[in-house]
Amino acid sequence: MNIFSRIDNHLRAYVGLALAAVAFVSINIFSSEALNGVRVDLTERSLFTISNSTKKVLASIDEPILMKFFFSKAVGESDPDLATHFERVHGLLKRYVELSNGKIRLEMHQPSPYSTDEDMALAYSLSGVATTGAGEPGYFGLAAVNSTDDQAVVPFFSLERESFLEYDLTKVVHSLVNPVKKVVGVISTLPVHGRHAPPFGTTPRWPIMGQLDPLFDIHALDAEVRVIPEDVDLLLLIQPTRLTRETLYAVEQFVLKGGRALIFADPFSEAQSITARSGRESGNDDINLLLSKWGVVMEPDKVAADIDAARRINMPVNGRLQVLDYVVWLSLQPKHFNRKDLVTAEMSRINVATPGILKPTRLPKTMVTPLMTTGNRSMRIPVRMVAKANPDAIAMFRDFKSDNQSHMIAARLTGDVRSAFADTPPPGISPERKKNHLSRSKKPIDVIVVADADLLHEKFWADMRIEGDQQVPTPFANNADFLVNALDTLAGGEELMGLRARRESSRPFELVAQIRREAERRYRSKERELIDRINETQDEVDSLLAREGAVVGADVLSTKERTRIDTLRREIVSMRRELRGVQHALREDIEQLDATLKFLNIGAMPIVLALLSLLVILVQRVRRKAAV
Repeated sequence: MNIFSRIDNHLRAYVGLALAAVAFVSINIFSSEALNGVRVDLTERSLFTISNSTKKVLASIDEPILMKFFFSKAVGESDPDLATHFERVHGLLKRYVELSNGKIRLEMHQPSPYSTDEDMALAYSLSGVATTGAGEPGYFGLAAVNSTDDQAVVPFFSLERESFLEYDLTKVVHSLVNPVKKVVGVISTLPVHGRHAPPFGTTPRWPIMGQLDPLFDIHALDAEVRVIPEDVDLLLLIQPTRLTRETLYAVEQFVLKGGRALIFADPFSEAQSITARSGRESGNDDINLLLSKWGVVMEPDKVAADIDAARRINMPVNGRLQVLDYVVWLSLQPKHFNRKDLVTAEMSRINVATPGILKPTRLPKTMVTPLMTTGNRSMRIPVRMVAKANPDAIAMFRDFKSDNQSHMIAARLTGDVRSAFADTPPPGISPERKKNHLSRSKKPIDVIVVADADLLHEKFWADMRIEGDQQVPTPFANNADFLVNALDTLAGGEELMGLRARRESSRPFELVAQIRREAERRYRSKERELIDRINETQDEVDSLLAREGAVVGADVLSTKERTRIDTLRREIVSMRRELRGVQHALREDIEQLDATLKFLNIGAMPIVLALLSLLVILVQRVRRKAAV
């Protein structure tokens, strides 16, 4: 009976294995047929899923769009990662074709040297990359045209912009669906448009302005403009310092008539301090004349510091570069953004530098909606401390004392407002304009104010790469997205809103980062104490030696004083050794913390799973023994 039972058990096992194999094959055949094209996106931010924003843009296509997709075979052969990326781009393009209801047609082109496809790629200004030792170019880009010959291109699908892929493609479609762009009038005291100023040389156009070109028609306005042109739909003010009363009046009347405005005003602009030869100084006292009537004022002599959001940067300290937490250069994270406003709802990171602080004026008919704020562990720092040639970052970090409150950096201002000029326009205004003077808004205003202009400079949001003959920004922060989002919202266009921030960014472990910062503050205090003692001791030595040097050939110093000098020198050597020990200990602690973090993330989880597996096996063995 036992033998037959064993035979039956073996038979059952073989039959079970056979059935499992059949089921496995059947499931695979079924899934390949029934689930063809079905994908499951398990990324946290759904980076590989077609968004509703894209679907809306595709549904709005009225006229046919021809997409010409260029991919040189040599590109894939020279870089396997780009070959994989090609499959991703190609698959997404085919999905766009499917969702467009026949409005998008896709053409494939494989440019080779001296081919007609290469000529076409060059005609569309696609970027070629060297694929061989001979420097033969290969192409991996997109050119799209609509029925009226409007064009939009992606010069090169770089791997660094993979997380931007849906945005880049949808922006191409959007620009062809909406070929008539809103006109943005720009008033700036910073060289955002570039500048040719001998003998200083040429300043290139800021890359962030290039991000606006596909969506807006950019018009540079004179910083002393007296009348905003009629064709301007939106105003963009960048560091509006030392504006004349006539210009401020023109801006105000534009807003009171219903015009929308985006203002970047900075109490201390890092970019402006670099270009001080322009003859303009930092500060924005004048713009407060308007802002105070619209719902906020910017503190003119304070910048916001946040010890938790501080960026780690390289700064020279005592002749050597050190990595420091610079508390006035901030990397703002999702917790710092208003998640209910479309401008900031999907932002991941925005970098700001020496930002100002906006304070509500609490007007009865205005609403101030914060868009960006610091964390609760923040403080005000006088502008004079950051305006130095070499700001003392260590002192700001060491002496940081939280206000225990957050500070507003950006806000949306809406509501009914009154003129800052009441019934008396400034002198120099023409009689006709005085006749049309508005003492209050015709309809509720819509203005966005940001107390930082430096966030527009590329050093704070993008790495610049040379691709072909073009400089292409690879963003590491959402600064450009914020600018475009704000202008889009003010212009009434929200189609691309859900796309711009769909990118991953490194997210620090906040608790670990806080522990590290507190440890570093203790070390920095000890470091400063030692440096001060060394300097005081050296001053005493120098003072004694100066006495001796004042009388040549004379024995000025006593034996006691010479002994004192020798003692002080030994103390300096000892303190320098202790200082090196403190600095070494700081590095060791940070490295140990990093190693611990890596172990917890890489090693701990597999170990836990292994232990759980062993536990399950042991439990099963115990149960089998108990059953026997």
